[in-house]
Formats: sequence, C-alpha cells, structure tokens
Amino acid sequence: MKTDAQRIARACIELSREIPEKDQPLLAEAALALLELKGLKSAIRIFPRLLKEASIALGGSEPVTVVFASKEHAEQSMHSLAAALKALPRSADIAAQHVEPSLIGGVRVEIGDERLEYTVRSLLLTAMQDLRNPSPQS
Repeated sequence: MKTDAQRIARACIELSREIPEKDQPLLAEAALALLELKGLKSAIRIFPRLLKEASIALGGSEPVTVVFASKEHAEQSMHSLAAALKALPRSADIAAQHVEPSLIGGVRVEIGDERLEYTVRSLLLTAMQDLRNPSPQS
C-alpha cells in the first residue's frame, strides 16, 4: 500500500515540475482522487509527508521556517543563519520567517519535523522546570 502511495507522490512531484504553477492544485486533486480510486484512502492522511519525502529524494530542498523574537534580530541574524543552513548534511532553504515576541530573544528553527529551540523563553522554561524538580545530588 505505502509503495503505491509513494510512487504516486513521486510522480506527482515529477509532474509538478513540468506543468504551470496555476495547474498544480488540479494535479494535487488528481493524485488524491487516484489514491482513493486505488483503495489507498488511508494514505491520503500521510500524503503531504510522502510528497515532501519524494521532493527531497528527487533533489529538492527541505523547507525551513525561522521564528525570531524581533524584526531587528531577524535582520541581524539572517546572513549567519543562511550560512549555517549550507553546512547541513541535507539541502534546506528558508521558506518562511516571522517574528514572535513571546520568544523574548533568540531564534527557533523548524526543519521538516525537527524543531530547534535557541530562545530565551525555552531556556527560562527549562530553568523553571529544573528548579521545580531538582535532581538528587550524588
């Protein structure tokens, strides 16, 4: 079952590179209809992940979302962040970035299903947990 869904996802990615962008929603609808027609209705739920895996396997880059604590921090950090992404073992491009003041400071990077927290807020939450639940001293 998964193999057929993976083949459909791969074909969908290959075709999407050949057709105009305005026709791509029709391609997605056709792929979902094909999954249903082949009795792979359960694969519809995981199809977005299969598309992403197929895109990466065919040489595409993994989308990265970057969340900054402030606009100023975003402007200061984008160059060094882009350089850091080039050092990753897989291809990754910044697909989205936005500001979330509740982070207090730092940056959160989301690469696929991974979430990397380098924020003041996450450090403070970790410190609060450690204070509430101190580990026994040896």
